[in-house]
Amino acid sequence: MKRLIVYFFILLAIVILLTQASQAQPDGNKLGINVGWPYVGVKYNLSDLFAAEIRYANGEGIDFYAGRMYLTVLHTTPNLFVGCEGGSISFNSNDMQGTGYEAALFIGTEYFILKRFSISLDISPMFIGVSSGSTSVSGFEFTVNSSLCYYLF
Repeated sequence: MKRLIVYFFILLAIVILLTQASQAQPDGNKLGINVGWPYVGVKYNLSDLFAAEIRYANGEGIDFYAGRMYLTVLHTTPNLFVGCEGGSISFNSNDMQGTGYEAALFIGTEYFILKRFSISLDISPMFIGVSSGSTSVSGFEFTVNSSLCYYLF
């Protein structure tokens, strides 16, 4: 019974946050280019609440492709968002090569510096699994992402 009450209040808090979100998107920004370390991405705001992004990162023989979905829970200054991410990893460095995957749930914030220019920061526990030949490793890592986004229109 205690769990049911806790779940009810969590659901109620989420509904309150979603209903408090204003419908104002700065200048109707839809398509943006994200630059972070060490990745680039293309972000598209599907509506005032939902956005999608694809990312690519490369470094030291590692290629990383990911897709993200965002839900804006507060349209304030700065905006507050939550989301999920899934991606593919391939690596070929020194004497080891292989593939892997990652999945994450994140929470973050986006602050508009100018009408079309924002900075964002999010944190997440990320599950990563990689394998090379018969060897595989998986586990959780805590990640922090920051980026600059320029909205084209």
